[in-house]
Amino acid sequence: METGSLRQLGGADVVAEHLRTQIADIRLLPGDRLRQGALASKLGVGKPAVREGLRQLSGEGLIDLVTLEGARVRVVSRSSARELLEMSATLEGLAAKLSALNMQELGRERLADAFDLTQSDQGTFITSNLGFHTLIGELSGNRELAREIRKTRLLITLFELMARDRIEDPRQRQNEHLKIVEAIFGGRASAAEQAMSCHVEACAETLLQP
Repeated sequence: METGSLRQLGGADVVAEHLRTQIADIRLLPGDRLRQGALASKLGVGKPAVREGLRQLSGEGLIDLVTLEGARVRVVSRSSARELLEMSATLEGLAAKLSALNMQELGRERLADAFDLTQSDQGTFITSNLGFHTLIGELSGNRELAREIRKTRLLITLFELMARDRIEDPRQRQNEHLKIVEAIFGGRASAAEQAMSCHVEACAETLLQP
């Protein structure tokens, strides 16, 4: 979210959205400590707003609040990642289906751009992959679904950062992305849902290898 948009939020929401963006951009990593004073100074809010923002993210599972240690970016366990990916196969399959049914011209352009980003730079694939999946949630037209997908995808991204050695050649994911995009652009709702669900399940199989 841009700085201008952040200014429209309340103090706690500013903190929460700033940290979500930092996680999405991989500027925060699993286990990183979050210092209240530094956040308050950087964002121009009081410490009560910082504490409330941290509580919001704790409720979303993105950070851990540890007595006497403060806040840290969550280290997502393998068992939690399994459950998140199981959820995502269903939620994102539904989002792909709805996107195929609701696609508008601007949405087509945005999805094409997001797909192109996953092709352009292998070094930033985790970030562009997150953007691709969360955008399909947004294009579904269902705000609650989009919100849940974004939260879940941020957590999956945190796990991916700890499992980089188990991420397959990004070209395989990109081929699967292409099938999803083609089904959405063709208005083939059932095919889009199946392509997305199969894609997430295939990613889970790779990421969760012992």
